[in-house]
Amino acid sequence: MGQRRPPAAGAPRPRRHGVAARRRRRDAARHRSRHGTRGPRGRRAGGSTLLLYTDGLVERRGELLDEGIERLRAAVAAQPGLGPDALCDHVLAALGPFEDDDVAVLALRLD
Repeated sequence: MGQRRPPAAGAPRPRRHGVAARRRRRDAARHRSRHGTRGPRGRRAGGSTLLLYTDGLVERRGELLDEGIERLRAAVAAQPGLGPDALCDHVLAALGPFEDDDVAVLALRLD
């Protein structure tokens, strides 16, 4: 049997952002293309920001979830030097207004 991962129970996956996070995504994509798996899991690199959020941030009626996640990715990439508080404010402003869903965002700086 292969490795099992618990279900996410509908919560979106956290997003990492920063130079170290981009390098990690690039390396994981290379590993995936060569080996068909995500690659080894390791410690989180310093200098990254981990963004945790509820589905209300990215879900919109009549729209694919991937479109909302791409909108989030673009908003985060547009302001690479922001600290955690400013990043949360920027993401909320860029993706709002929000309809009938609750929204929570938490940014953690990994130094």
